[in-house]
Amino acid sequence: MKPICAAAVLFTFFNIPAMAQAPTGSIAVIPVLFQKGSAKAERTGRDVMNALLDTAKTTRIPQDQILKAWQDTTGAPWPEKPKGLPTREEMLAVGRAVNSELVLETSVKWRDRTVWVSFGPKIKSECTVNCLILNVKTGETVLEVKDLKMDDTAREDVFRAVGGAVLSGAFVVPVLSGGDASPHEQRAVQLAMGKALMPWVKARTAAAQ
Repeated sequence: MKPICAAAVLFTFFNIPAMAQAPTGSIAVIPVLFQKGSAKAERTGRDVMNALLDTAKTTRIPQDQILKAWQDTTGAPWPEKPKGLPTREEMLAVGRAVNSELVLETSVKWRDRTVWVSFGPKIKSECTVNCLILNVKTGETVLEVKDLKMDDTAREDVFRAVGGAVLSGAFVVPVLSGGDASPHEQRAVQLAMGKALMPWVKARTAAAQ
């Protein structure tokens, strides 16, 4: 596995060529690397990602097949606490093993802090997302996002997408408040994951029309 390093946000898009061997739209989703977030926030991150992949008309390879392919190709089970994301070579090996068109890896990390407003201390959460999508057949980069940061107070609507659909209504939208950090982390990952994947989702759905 390669360590996650700091970098600027970078998006790279390529045309996604058809693969004769793999079902069109099939995607192998490597287990997401979550760091320093609550279980609720992790669940929201998965839900948002899955909703976006569904909007992009992809078919997710079952997770048990992904884990088996990882063990078959690396000779070791998926680690309980991964120290970094898989390499491109490891990703492609998994994608070939499960016969998918695409393979996706993602890391999500939260940073919570207390800010002072007129009524006292409040919690603010920042979420950083890295993701990489590769074409399994060609090895080309379909999407690459590095160190994309969003916090839960952002007003940007990153989910206004194809056909005017708004996905954000399906997820928690907390206001700035104290107490439990989970709602803030949920909102932050919702925004970060949406901003990371929506350009690719829009491009893919537009190409299919």
